[in-house]
Amino acid sequence: MNYAQRFDEIENWRDGLRRERTGREVIREIEARIGRESDPRVKQILCRFLAHEHDALGEREAAEAVRRADPEQEILRWRDDWRELHTDDQLVRAIEDRIQQEPHPLKIHALRRILAREQRKRGNFRASESVYLTDFEADPSRPQPLLCLARQKMIDENQPDAAMRVVSRAIEAALHSGVFRRKAFGLKARIALKLEFYSMLEDALRQIMSLTFTKGNLDTEAERDFLDRAPAGSLDAEIASAYDEYCRVRGKVSTASDEQIDELVLRLSRPRWQKMALIVGKALTELEARKLDATEDMIAERVRAIVEAGQLSAQGNLSCWRRCELMLPN
Repeated sequence: MNYAQRFDEIENWRDGLRRERTGREVIREIEARIGRESDPRVKQILCRFLAHEHDALGEREAAEAVRRADPEQEILRWRDDWRELHTDDQLVRAIEDRIQQEPHPLKIHALRRILAREQRKRGNFRASESVYLTDFEADPSRPQPLLCLARQKMIDENQPDAAMRVVSRAIEAALHSGVFRRKAFGLKARIALKLEFYSMLEDALRQIMSLTFTKGNLDTEAERDFLDRAPAGSLDAEIASAYDEYCRVRGKVSTASDEQIDELVLRLSRPRWQKMALIVGKALTELEARKLDATEDMIAERVRAIVEAGQLSAQGNLSCWRRCELMLPN
């Protein structure tokens, strides 16, 4: 049983409890099942349902306590606390040391994810690739490490052929696990567009439209940037029209143009230093409100172009939004 199927099975079990038991009894049953469960991924799913039940009873503190106990959230807090006391150049070694000492598989996964990002933002692409592959081999049911590696190959290393090989493996894992399938096919579509493999792009569009979803199928929302950025006449008109309708039904009317993104980034910028992450986040929120499709990578790419054109000043690493600040030139 893959992740999506397990999630759906637990949700159906919880729904059955809700029909027969009171809210307090449902909580006790979930807690008892957590105590019996040995699989950490299943425990994580159960804890999410437990937090929802506490929320339903208005028990905010209890719900937050359950969420704070999530292994991956614990690692993120550890990283943030560590940064408050140490210099950033020591973080890679600290993560590597903790990985050697950590027995919990979900915490190790979270640590590897952070480590790969740290290596990637430093330009240590071979090191980050090694971490991503190690993480995937430890749990081949997770497509996320390969999806991150494929993005690195396409965006940071400008190796679309290598990115296509990686994303093909990621798609296999996504289909097997039932999670991030649309995200994987969307990434394949972007790589195919960059390579001008239009028949492959058409196939990715067909695959996305054929997907069905339950709550257990964790994934991104519908995306259309690769459709709108394909050259006129490069795609089969029937497929392009069908995918356009697929996106419109899901609230994605068109893709934000470079000019729209540039205008928004400059409007959100100030004649004082602001975190790049703050500007990218605000821009993404506003574009979504305007039903314009855009990705964080698209906005970050335009930020780099604006900086290179001299319309924005930057200090820090443009590849690491938390460690980069932007300002309108005086």
